[in-house]
Amino acid sequence: MDGQGINLAAISPWVAIPVGLALVACIGWIVWEALRNRPLPITPALIAIVLMGSVMWATHTPQPDEWETFKAAHNCKVVGKSEGHSNSGVGITTRGSVAFIAGDRSPDQTGYLCDDGVTYWKNER
Repeated sequence: MDGQGINLAAISPWVAIPVGLALVACIGWIVWEALRNRPLPITPALIAIVLMGSVMWATHTPQPDEWETFKAAHNCKVVGKSEGHSNSGVGITTRGSVAFIAGDRSPDQTGYLCDDGVTYWKNER
């Protein structure tokens, strides 16, 4: 692998087999209800989502921070900072009703000038 994603080799067979059987049981439950022309149950779908999410969370290998390596290799220096903004909120319309304004949001940014002559803007976390 390339250092990121899900590493299935990290799962013990003592974990993989019960989780796999539980997923098969959830899918079987949904198929059984569909074949009987009944409404599809939400419980096995939620259980399957939680199981798959747990496996992904437990086996995920984060990607190393490439920016730090690039910044050191290209002698990047901070040349500017930009403050982010958000323009969403709650207000009152001209008719007197309450309204939620869903606007955009931009994060704080830092500008770096590197020895390749390019200024890179990096979002702050």
